[in-house]
Amino acid sequence: MNTINLENMPASNSYGVESKLPPIEAPPTKEYSASGYTVDERGILNNFAVMPQMYVEEPITPTTEEKLQLRSQLVFAILITAAAILIALLVS
Repeated sequence: MNTINLENMPASNSYGVESKLPPIEAPPTKEYSASGYTVDERGILNNFAVMPQMYVEEPITPTTEEKLQLRSQLVFAILITAAAILIALLVS
C-alpha cells in the first residue's frame, strides 16, 4: 500500500505557482466532542453530526372546560346531521 507524504507534495495556487504545503496542526485528541469531530492518534480528523439535546414531550391533557366544549360541539354536529337526514327523508 502506498502512502502520500504531504510534506514533499508541491501545491499550486490558481496562478500555477507551486509552493510547499503548510504543516497541518491537529487539535488535541478527543474521544467524543460537542464540537462534532474527533482526532485519532495519527492526527486524522473525523467529522460527525452533533446531536441536539433531546427533550421529552409532555402530553397535553385537556381541561374540564375544554372537554365540555368538545362534547357540546360533537352533540351539535350530530344534531345538525340528524336534522339534515330527516329533512332529506321528508322531502323525498
